[in-house]
Amino acid sequence: MKKLIAGLALPLVGAAALLASQAAPAFASARALNPADPRDFVQRNVSNVVLVAEYVSPSDEDAWGANWLTAGPLYPGEQGTLMFDYGAYPGECVFDIQVVTSNGDTYTNWGVNLCAGGVVMTFR
Repeated sequence: MKKLIAGLALPLVGAAALLASQAAPAFASARALNPADPRDFVQRNVSNVVLVAEYVSPSDEDAWGANWLTAGPLYPGEQGTLMFDYGAYPGECVFDIQVVTSNGDTYTNWGVNLCAGGVVMTFR
């Protein structure tokens, strides 16, 4: 169950501003002919550890699903856009987001409203 395997909470900090220069996707699924999803968000790693996995699931689901860092780890100082597959989770706005570090620690932000668009998650 998702709620039981979550680690420490809240080292992720959400922000509502996304600069146009940061809009290019660095990882996640390709979406050549599909429009951008307003729930797509930027993940920044300003810590000194590597993020090896990131899980995003609707808050009302019990399972995390697949790792969203499909292009590999997010190293300190890097950032990338996590993109929803076209048609995924229709009508869902509130998600739980969990990152896993290279030393095995997990950190979770519960109940993040991604429908506002332009969300930036910062791991410190």
